[in-house]
This record gives sequence, structure tokens and C-alpha cells, in this order.
Amino acid sequence: MNSEQNILSAQNLEIGYKSSTFSKLVYGPISLNSCKGEIVAIVGRNGIGKSTLLRTLAGLQTPVSGNVIVKHSLLSELPRRQRAQSISFVPSDSVLVQNLTVKEFVALGRFPYNDWNENLSEADWNAVTTSLELVGVEHLSNCNITEISDGERHRAMIAFALAQDTDIILLDEPTAFLDISNKIEVINLLRREAQKGKTVIFTTHDLNIAFREVDTIWLMHPEVFAVGTPEELALNGSFDKLLEGTSVQFNPMLGTFATPRKPLATISLTASSEMLFVWTKFALERIGFSVETDSENEVYTLSCTTDCWQLSIKNETKAFDSLGNLCRFLKSKIELKP
Repeated sequence: MNSEQNILSAQNLEIGYKSSTFSKLVYGPISLNSCKGEIVAIVGRNGIGKSTLLRTLAGLQTPVSGNVIVKHSLLSELPRRQRAQSISFVPSDSVLVQNLTVKEFVALGRFPYNDWNENLSEADWNAVTTSLELVGVEHLSNCNITEISDGERHRAMIAFALAQDTDIILLDEPTAFLDISNKIEVINLLRREAQKGKTVIFTTHDLNIAFREVDTIWLMHPEVFAVGTPEELALNGSFDKLLEGTSVQFNPMLGTFATPRKPLATISLTASSEMLFVWTKFALERIGFSVETDSENEVYTLSCTTDCWQLSIKNETKAFDSLGNLCRFLKSKIELKP
């Protein structure tokens, strides 16, 4: 990476807790760089220091040693207003501010550009409205920030960061309170912000999001700080290192994370369409079967069309009108081979 492209970087950074009388190292030393237009996921096991790293990069926590550099300036030496114009931070915990509407709360994101005794300009309010619309909470503008759901409040906090209009957006578990559709929408929003030239860095426990959606992963492991594209980390075995000591395995051929199951029996499957084959195969594997396509060597054979699943067991045949009924029969009536 060209050093001129670096917008946020650190060399030999040690993170933790430091005061005049006390110092506790959590993680490090590490070196990192991120550039304009990049979306980065920080992943690692619980307690490894992901949030501590993010707070250190935001300037909310003092490094044990080393420095954070924003563009070409030390973060520790930036005046507060300049820092707030450069970096926005969305914590994982909901911010509860009494007696503010959602719109008024998001408007606080414009504070780096105004004195506290100044009224917001039309341009400021336009930025607030746009931010509310981008995260999909404009309909809650006049609601009290304390009287909406955790998921809605977290989206409002992201709107606050967008209204702040910084080059760097840091988010701690931005999808933690969201359902699946809102989670995907927020990730897509963050990607669009990166495409506009923002640098987006977030922590996540969702490895599938990290693997599918980001440009770069910072993988925190007790023995190594691995940096690379998701594909590079898949190829060099970093995900295997991350999952050591757990029952979860990374499948490098599919790019999936799952707990492998030992098949209880095998079944031969044919289907009238590729999609029907795929989803029937998923269902059979979920209840304990290994799916094959060679009907001559299997005790169980299954052929399926859109509305019929025909199961053969030795010389007996039984038809089912749904996948659910087929699976219930296989689970309760058939003694699977060990």
C-alpha cells in the first residue's frame, strides 16, 4: 500500500489501560494501515481486545505504547475539534440522552463544525435529514431517543456518525442489535460510505459478514495479528488459527464457518431441478444424512419433483408432499446407521 494513501495507521502499537501509576497490556505490539475508501473488519475471540483497539484508534483510550497517526498527524496531538472532524465513533452500547428527539440527537453530530451557542444552518439540517434517511429512521425523527427500540436507537447512532461527516468512521459491533434484513442494509450502507471515499472500520463477531463484505480483515489472535483480504486469510490458514480449540471449522472450498457433523447414514438423491436438489440436500444433511448421487450403492434413495418427494428403502417406496413431512418421517421412523 502506498503510504500516501494511508489515512489511519499505527506502528508497534500496544493497547490496554494506562495511567500515571498503572499500566495493563491487553494486546500488541501491532502495526496497521487503512486507506481512503476501504472497509475493514476487526475479528477475534471474546476478550481479545477488539473494542479496546477500536477505542484506541478513536482516541478515546490512551495506548500503552506507540502512536496512532491520522493522515500525517499524531492523533494525540490533534486538537479536539480537528479530531472530531476526522473520526466518528459508534459504540456498541446504546447512548441514552434524556429529553431529545431522534432528530435532535443526530443533530449533535454537527457539533465539530459549530460553536455550542450557534444555531444549525440549513446545510447542517440537510445533513441531519440525509443521515436519518440513509439509515432508515426518518419516520422516527420526532420520537424521544429513549422511547425507541435498541435496534432503532443503534441506527440513530450510526446516523449521528454520518451527520458528523468524518473521513474515518469507527463502529463497535454495528449490527449487534439488528435483525437479518436491517443487518444487511447497514452493511450495505457502510459499503456505500466506503465507496464515497470514507474509511470504515468496525468490529464484528459475525465471521460470515467479515468474509463476504469487507476489503480487509484485521484478525486478532493471541499469537499473531493477521492482516489481509478475506481471500488471503482463507488461503494462508488464518481462519483455522482463529478457530483453534473450538468445534467450528472453516471450509476453504465454500468459504463457510460451521460445526462439522458425522453422517449417520447415506442417501442417494436425484431432483428435477438444480435448486430443488440443493435445498433438499441441505435438509437431508441437517438431519444427519450424507447425500450421494450413486443410487446403486445406497439403502436409501430419494427422487423429488416440485411437489413430491419419493423415498425408497430397499423394496419399499413412500411419497411425501413436502420436505418437512419427509424429514419428520426420516427422523422418527427410520433407524439411521451408526
